[in-house]
Amino acid sequence: MTRDDPFKTRVRQRMAVTDESYTQARRLLADYPAPTADELAIAMVVEQRYEAPALLPDIRFALPDHFGQPGPDGEVRLSGRGEWVAGQPCLAIELIAISNNPTNKIPGAWWTSFGIELHEHGWAYSTAGAGTLDWTLTLRPVQGDVCAPTAVRLAYPDGKALFDGPVALSPDWLTKVRSHPAGLLIVAGPVSGSQFPRRFTDGLVADMLSTADLIATRVPVTMDWSLTTGMTAEEIAVTRIEGQGVRALPADATPAQRARAEATWHSMRQADEACRCSGTGCHHGKAHDDGEDEPCPGRLLHIDRFPGSLWTTAAWHDVYACDTCEELLEAEATLPDLPWGEHYTEASAGGGEPRGGTRVYAGVRHPNFPEFDEEDQPVDAAEEFDEDYYGSDDPNDPDYVFCRECGADNEYSCDC
Repeated sequence: MTRDDPFKTRVRQRMAVTDESYTQARRLLADYPAPTADELAIAMVVEQRYEAPALLPDIRFALPDHFGQPGPDGEVRLSGRGEWVAGQPCLAIELIAISNNPTNKIPGAWWTSFGIELHEHGWAYSTAGAGTLDWTLTLRPVQGDVCAPTAVRLAYPDGKALFDGPVALSPDWLTKVRSHPAGLLIVAGPVSGSQFPRRFTDGLVADMLSTADLIATRVPVTMDWSLTTGMTAEEIAVTRIEGQGVRALPADATPAQRARAEATWHSMRQADEACRCSGTGCHHGKAHDDGEDEPCPGRLLHIDRFPGSLWTTAAWHDVYACDTCEELLEAEATLPDLPWGEHYTEASAGGGEPRGGTRVYAGVRHPNFPEFDEEDQPVDAAEEFDEDYYGSDDPNDPDYVFCRECGADNEYSCDC
């Protein structure tokens, strides 16, 4: 009955990598929690404000000479950056230069030495990575400054540092570093003549590991950091709704609150994570069917949702981007339980015929109507939707308007 318990599933995932007993894995994971839904939602919102810092300094490392007969150490320079593999964070460490080449060996010899050095200490040519659980990886983000570089220290079991320096890591990346129960994936290279990838993709990393062009491992993360430090309870609640959408609202939320939560959008960054929309009509994470003979291997990212009609309040418009070729695709979604506005009827001044229209709920972005007034406050969209203002849709009506964009009363005078 508890087979689908998230924590037990996490324990089993760790056991599959480490061969630990259930009791051992459970005890270790008690102090290695996965990110919560609230943390993920808040990170998604804060990520929109993240700006990577300027170019950071390289890190120097005394690399033993493993090429041929052992000789003096060579000094190499390493650079780190945050990447993603299979929808989870990955720390990429690149050997970018040789600072001191005491044996005058060709650069490829030091690449090979780099690979041998890591392989002899438990690294492997796969993402499983169970051979370095006694290594340590310490991350020290700057509390209260999400754009500041993070101090990263990756060390051997004896405490000697392989990498000790600043790395630009985003709030979303830092929040998810404990997603995998066996530790953070670290990919290093080059360890052969191939170039280190400038842009990571799952397929490219898998191919380069299989041909020994890269080497990888997993290391448990030590980090004392909270994205919500300095945020008030009210700010946390608002940010949670922005990140989780209608899922973060109470059961008695009003239609206006639900619509605002659905339309306050933040683009999805990973196809494997749950979309923040309400779910109906969503294609996030699905394969990109581009109709080509050799189809694109990418998957769709849900990057926007907003009202998709002037009058039908259940109609929403979706925008997706392929995570591989970056092609944009659009689709319609009908959400009868999540209208973006409401129809209304009110008495006219002077006792005339009642007038009606459609009102956009405050805070909902509608592409055809202004969202804020000059003081940056939500405007009452009733005026924008007023039928008397826009005229009639009936061609036989004297107030007929052919185009509601420019106000023309026939196709020949339309400027659109």
